[in-house]
Amino acid sequence: MSYVFYDIETTGLRQRYDQITSFAAVQTNNDLTITDQFEIRARICTHIIPALGAIAVTGVGIDRMFDPALPSQYEAVCAIHEKMDAWCPSLFAGFNSVSFDEELLRHSFYQNLKPPYITTQRGNGRADVLDLCRVTANLRPDVLLPAIGADGRKVFRLAELAAANGLGQGHAHSAMADAITTLSLCRHIKSEAPDVWSIFARFVTKPAVNEFTDREDAFLYFSARPGPDDPLVLTRLGSYAHNPARIHCLDLLSDLDVLSAMDDAGLAEALATRGGPLVPLRLNAAPMMTELFHGTPDHLGGRDEEEIMERVVRVRSEATLGPRILALAQAAERQFGTPEHVEDQLYGFDSPGYRDGLLMVEFHTGDWTQRAALTREFSDRRLQQLARRIVYFGNPNSLVGAEVDAMERGIKARHLASTDARWLTLAGARDELAKFEADSIAVERLDPQILTTYRAYLDAIENRLSL
Repeated sequence: MSYVFYDIETTGLRQRYDQITSFAAVQTNNDLTITDQFEIRARICTHIIPALGAIAVTGVGIDRMFDPALPSQYEAVCAIHEKMDAWCPSLFAGFNSVSFDEELLRHSFYQNLKPPYITTQRGNGRADVLDLCRVTANLRPDVLLPAIGADGRKVFRLAELAAANGLGQGHAHSAMADAITTLSLCRHIKSEAPDVWSIFARFVTKPAVNEFTDREDAFLYFSARPGPDDPLVLTRLGSYAHNPARIHCLDLLSDLDVLSAMDDAGLAEALATRGGPLVPLRLNAAPMMTELFHGTPDHLGGRDEEEIMERVVRVRSEATLGPRILALAQAAERQFGTPEHVEDQLYGFDSPGYRDGLLMVEFHTGDWTQRAALTREFSDRRLQQLARRIVYFGNPNSLVGAEVDAMERGIKARHLASTDARWLTLAGARDELAKFEADSIAVERLDPQILTTYRAYLDAIENRLSL
């Protein structure tokens, strides 16, 4: 299997509502030697208001985001999907990718009528290099040092981490530079800590994680959430009642006597506490895990393996522990209603039917007139709406007048929505601009022209909406 290391720059942090401004990736062989690479910048759609925070990080101003010479968002996303598809099967990895980049990619593919789960299907796997670095710094501090912030805390941001270990690669927050820096960290860890690398590469598919957690009565889990560096000692209790891709696990170093003695209400409250004894685990999120015998006495809370296994037996056999904890955990699982906006409707819905799947393929091969006609053929209302949006931004003249008017009303409503909307509104962007301008250090670090252009951009939106 080859590896693909990638990075994405975006208009903001709202993964379902922001868009890609640039994407870069390198493919390597098993020795992590680059065999191919790909990079593309993208023009964003006008219903998106980019976040000033994202502009400050990347230095990509409004003029470049809306540059008509760039590929459209639709063209760029299709090109990214085509390249990733050509690289299958591969292990796709980035820095903080499972939490951020993956979700944004999935939703970009979904919103542009492309199969969204490419990194977990067709023999592919996915993993997160941020998790690899956290685990390496814990288990092998002789190999990787965390950066240290001004407050003395450990820092695991890509640029700072690479610099602390002499692995910097040019301008941070350039997609290609960040992809290469991520690869450099992986080369270093694979070479100097192959044992940790094997943990990283082992659980990159859902079946591998499911089989391991089901087979091992107890195991070490290096949590991706911020907190203590040491791994958790877990046992699997059972699957989520409404989501088989997630499992409930119990921290075996918890005070079992206290948990057993609690009434249901008290136990349910304890289980819901962040950092508490109940640990959710996503089977398809490439968790960093290993067998119990790899743990040090400190990892096992001063206990030996035999004592840990005795605790497993107790949890599973006592009705007041394992069975009751699983039942309470399943009863407390969040249930979501039907989301209002199409951007939030990727999950919890059936995949497109066979006919709609064929229409999606036909949509990408047709011209704009054919695409406009196909928007009325989909039986899935999500696909109808998304296809119409693509056509509107690609060639609005292909739509009938009423469809164009509806799209323009929708864009206006989005821009004028209140600041608590799930996307960045005009009012929200104004608030962010005011906070930014009040921060003299932030203003000093940003090119004054970028700030001037952004302010003029918001003014132009406001003037247009007032007509």
